[in-house]
Amino acid sequence: MNFWQRKSERRTHLDDAVAFVKHCFVTARTRHEAHQRSWPVLEQLSRDPGLMSLLIAKNLSTPEILQRTNYPVLGLELELNPHFQLVANCWIPPPEADMVGTATKTIHHHGKLLLSTVTVFGPGYEHWMFSKPEVADANQENYSMRLLEAAPHPVHHVSFVDRYIAHLPLYPATLSITICLWSNSVQTSWLDYVKRMSLIKHNEDRLRELAKRVGVARALDLNLIDYFDFYPVEGGFRGMRDRQEFSRGPCADHLHSLFHVLQSTKQSELGATLVERQLNTGAHFAERLLIEKLLADLRAGRPIAGKLSDCHLNLFHTRFNKLEIEQSLRAVA
Repeated sequence: MNFWQRKSERRTHLDDAVAFVKHCFVTARTRHEAHQRSWPVLEQLSRDPGLMSLLIAKNLSTPEILQRTNYPVLGLELELNPHFQLVANCWIPPPEADMVGTATKTIHHHGKLLLSTVTVFGPGYEHWMFSKPEVADANQENYSMRLLEAAPHPVHHVSFVDRYIAHLPLYPATLSITICLWSNSVQTSWLDYVKRMSLIKHNEDRLRELAKRVGVARALDLNLIDYFDFYPVEGGFRGMRDRQEFSRGPCADHLHSLFHVLQSTKQSELGATLVERQLNTGAHFAERLLIEKLLADLRAGRPIAGKLSDCHLNLFHTRFNKLEIEQSLRAVA
């Protein structure tokens, strides 16, 4: 089936994909149905040879991407509306070969949110999914869960993570990019329109904490972080009442990862043109000299490695491997 019904030369396959997914969400009876109807277009989008160019052009249209601090996964925004969010996640490979196949973060679920994901570039990561975590010992914050699936998430493969289902991507050997379709599991309401306003979206974490303190989080349908994260311990899995998120690393590390993405996806020429255009806008760049150096490396074809920051590699509850997970699963079986 072909979903690309282009009405003019100005429309792109990405425009058509977003329009089709939006149609699914507006007309479907449930959010689960909307996701299921969107899977074929996500798979077809992963086969579009022009997708990487569209991703790069969209995200290098403003200087913001050259000013960010570093997060382990580099996010490229595609679409944000009251019904869903589409974002491309660039999974940067680890600095050491023996980290391939180890945890990228905690075993975690996303509360009431639904996630559909398709790999569009690279080998993809190995993906583990678990049953909804159940309390085993509340005093010790110990939980039990069952393994539902441990399988590759290769290019063109679509995976779905249901509400409250715990999962874990493992580090890929080389750069891998997934497109993620996020939505609430309940139908869109006026609150979703409010939460998509720029001021609200850019201060989401701060407003969530304020709402929690004054007791209106449930009324505002906020996805509060309460035992969303788990890690293997002797005898099972330890739950974390409060999420300990990765700190942001320096902008310099983020820039290395961004230019690594441009180079690895064969978007060096387009990326260099767009980066240079941003440098000429007069915007302030704290790392202008580094941007210029990386730009020269990109044009010369000199290898540019992505960078995980030190703060991304030293959180003890994210540093575990498959063997440790399997030991915990056997303990609670």
